[in-house]
Amino acid sequence: MKVFDYIYYRTYCWYRVKNDPNHHLMGILIVSLLISMLLFSLFTILTLFFFPMPNIIKWQSLVVLTIIFILVKYRYNNLINFENLNKKWGNESKKNKYKRGWSIILLLVFSIAFPILIGYLRHNVGLNI
Repeated sequence: MKVFDYIYYRTYCWYRVKNDPNHHLMGILIVSLLISMLLFSLFTILTLFFFPMPNIIKWQSLVVLTIIFILVKYRYNNLINFENLNKKWGNESKKNKYKRGWSIILLLVFSIAFPILIGYLRHNVGLNI
């Protein structure tokens, strides 16, 4: 959970610097997106090796995404305090901040790109994976 807390903290700070009035919500949305994409990537990996891909209805995925959003919102509204996160990571060096920032971006890109790649290979190229 430390990784998601750090991602929330960095997103919150970035949108706050940009004077976005919804910086808290944007942090929650980015963490929710990342968790849902990581779960979808894990599900895709499991379908590669253990069972065929089931049909997923849009409403089912909407329910799962809503549940993830509600849980993340509850965590960052009630359980985690921004001041505690700021004490933890507020004084990090620029070098660590830069490395961790790129790690976050790469994690987002790979978690989104992997299911897209598998879907492309299955449906457009015709590979049976």
